[in-house]
Amino acid sequence: MANVKVIFLGKEYFISDQLPILVPILHDFDGYKESLIEILLKQMDRNDYVGGADEDFVKWAQPISNIAKKIIKKAADNGVYDLTEYDIVESNPGYQRLREICRETIKQITQSLAKAIDDYVEGYKEAYASAASNITGSGVGILTNSLGSALLYTAMEGSVLKKQARQADKEFSESLRRLGSRNQNKREQDETRIKATIYYPGCKDAIEMLLAFMLGEYLKKLDEKGVIICSEIVNYDIKASSEIMKNLNVIPQKAEVLGKAFEKCPYNADVYATALDLMLIDDESLNTVQYMKMDGDFASYIEDKIGKISTPNDIPKILKGKSDFIRMLAKVRGVSENECRKMLFYDAYKSMVKQYNSLSKAINGKSACEKYSEGIKRTDDIRKYVKESIDKIIDNNTFSVLVTCGFNSAIEDITPKNYKGVSDKEHIDAYILDRLSEECQSIAEERARKKQEDERIREKEEERKKTIQKKKRALLIVICIVVLIVLVLFVFIIPERNYNNAIKAFEQGEYSEAYSMFEALGKYKDSKEKALEAEYNIYLEMIETSESIDEIRKTIERLERKKDQNYSRIIRRGEERIIELKKELAIDLVMNSTDYEDVRIAVDYLKNNYPYSVYIKIGEERLEELR
Repeated sequence: MANVKVIFLGKEYFISDQLPILVPILHDFDGYKESLIEILLKQMDRNDYVGGADEDFVKWAQPISNIAKKIIKKAADNGVYDLTEYDIVESNPGYQRLREICRETIKQITQSLAKAIDDYVEGYKEAYASAASNITGSGVGILTNSLGSALLYTAMEGSVLKKQARQADKEFSESLRRLGSRNQNKREQDETRIKATIYYPGCKDAIEMLLAFMLGEYLKKLDEKGVIICSEIVNYDIKASSEIMKNLNVIPQKAEVLGKAFEKCPYNADVYATALDLMLIDDESLNTVQYMKMDGDFASYIEDKIGKISTPNDIPKILKGKSDFIRMLAKVRGVSENECRKMLFYDAYKSMVKQYNSLSKAINGKSACEKYSEGIKRTDDIRKYVKESIDKIIDNNTFSVLVTCGFNSAIEDITPKNYKGVSDKEHIDAYILDRLSEECQSIAEERARKKQEDERIREKEEERKKTIQKKKRALLIVICIVVLIVLVLFVFIIPERNYNNAIKAFEQGEYSEAYSMFEALGKYKDSKEKALEAEYNIYLEMIETSESIDEIRKTIERLERKKDQNYSRIIRRGEERIIELKKELAIDLVMNSTDYEDVRIAVDYLKNNYPYSVYIKIGEERLEELR
């Protein structure tokens, strides 16, 4: 193995020939992280989690096993046949950590559920206690001395070109923020807090720890086989390289700073990206990018700098301002500039063809032409409108550029159906202008005729409405008389009848019906006082018949908010009823529950509140049975 001479920003550097072997490996592990983080993001979207039991943990175990198999296969491709799934998964501290996180999560949620039951029985109103979170943190310190840990920063964080991994981390943070903003009840909030402070951050840290260990074991095996010499790459320091790049903010000699950052870590893609941003990159530096096998990510970065080219109108701006980027992209891609332009302009070309096809359909189809001509305001503007719609698709110079780039079927693709003229853009545009103007003129005339007919119909309709209006005036007098009769009926006769019905319902014990009827009567006679009396009886009846502690408690709270001493007797009765129901619930759990914890809670409640109850002994016997 030897050092290789490369050139970056005009200066020679000697770097290890092991780096082109390392970079694709780091790229692979970047993809592995993305796939696992994607699983975590989906869980966060569903506010879900994975438990530590075997049948549940398979949701993590299977994807991790699939990654391990890929790593083992890649190792075999390099002549390493003794790397096993046990080596990189079962013995992996990150894998063990992930399972620990899952177990701790289910433990915390189970404890939260038990506390909710206890709160229900005891009638506590305060918020659930916050569960301690002492599991978060990366835990990478376990691997501090391993090669995987040394390269972890590189594999997971070391490049602005790794847009997908960066986006996954951003989505993770955004998902955590959304969890806290969901509308949830107290029980759901407690579960969400456990997942947001223990499960999700813990899983993310464990994933990075897992992959760091896998990377270290994989590189160790390759080193033993002689595929890569790890001792020649561990001294490159991407963190130091990134720190040097911060000097770009204060030092005007940009090329010198970038050179030092490159020297510290030649596979720091930020160095190349920044050189491109500053327009310092040259052809020899691009050769270095290709040698380092970073051309794929770098090409994507150049494409981002060029920007999206969706329509033909974007092409002149790109050719004028981004020609240097196109030349560099062609070199990195290993294609000619024309081939590179063809790849970049493909969407714009398809947009052009689609627009010409729309014009062709408008020429040969009435419905398409009607839709096309909707934008025409005046018939004398038709030809101008059609010409503008043709001209805005693509100009002749840009069309020639597309043909030069290799879109050899451009003329054929824009030719309208049934066109028999000269096969060039100028004649095709002229044909479309003439034919489409004729079709639009025909449709415009038809619309004008229809408009006149509609106007005649409208005039007849107006006349008909005037006749109807006269009849309405006559009818209005009759209606006024009827309304007067109805007013007498509803203001005097009906209220009295409804009042009597409400009195009857109240006397028969139908309090809810009586309350509704009195409320509807408003201030009629003593309806307000009667409504209050009916409401009093409704609350009292509800408390006596309800089997729900929560329902009774809510009723008491509602009455307390009224701050009316008239309800004090109902409130006292409600509190007595809650005590009765708690006792009944505890006895029911003692006699019928098959859950040890339920029976234990019930026995404790009876001991604290009814120390002489016979059910305490029964509960203790049942605890022995269930133990």
